[in-house]
Amino acid sequence: MNNTLTDNGLPGVAMHAHSPGANLADNMIAGNYISGNGADTEDTATPGPAGINVSGGDNGSGNPLAFITGTVIAGNVIEKETDGIVVKTKALGWAHLNNFINPVIGVDNLDGASVDARLNWWGCAGGSTASR
Repeated sequence: MNNTLTDNGLPGVAMHAHSPGANLADNMIAGNYISGNGADTEDTATPGPAGINVSGGDNGSGNPLAFITGTVIAGNVIEKETDGIVVKTKALGWAHLNNFINPVIGVDNLDGASVDARLNWWGCAGGSTASR
């Protein structure tokens, strides 16, 4: 919470679970300023620079190695990234009240999990955001 994460070679925040059966439950990524970070070239393979990357891993068959549940991503300012938030996990997550400034995609869901991404802003508190 409340960090400044800029100009890293990987995403500003990267939460990966690589061990079979691992359970990363009830984490919060909140109140951070995230800008100008790199892509994840490992298991999630983000399409470009990413602010936040949450990944449960993959064994090549499309089955998750681990489950990440109860993740809350809230109140972050994310700018100058291709993807603001990248999610690759089978479990539900929340992304609320984040301000996306100049990312191409606000929330990029790579694994079909349910991600509640309502109440985010694209560049200002009066606008809406895009997700896929």
